[in-house]
Amino acid sequence: ALFSRRDVLAAVPGMMADRQADGRLQRRLQPRVEAAARAGFAQFLAEAVARGDAREPVDADVLLDVLAGAVLMRVSTRGRGGLAGLEDELTLLLQRATGARTTRSRKG
Repeated sequence: ALFSRRDVLAAVPGMMADRQADGRLQRRLQPRVEAAARAGFAQFLAEAVARGDAREPVDADVLLDVLAGAVLMRVSTRGRGGLAGLEDELTLLLQRATGARTTRSRKG
């Protein structure tokens, strides 16, 4: 995974700061990264609702911000080792937030 690489983790805080300070960089990265991720995540949620796997739609942008923020906060405060178990924790959070049917942990 991309964020498991030390060089990527080390670059993230600087990239975030540069992106905020440089409008041109922000405009270049937005369509490539953020827009595609947001569209894919919104489609993922809509399909889950359509299948009946989730009871009600939620704001995909807000939910993606929450999930991404949780990952960035965990990496920033605990380092790469802090990611252990986070996938299962966030999966459960996502299931609860969307009213999705719960599934067993991928570890269990």
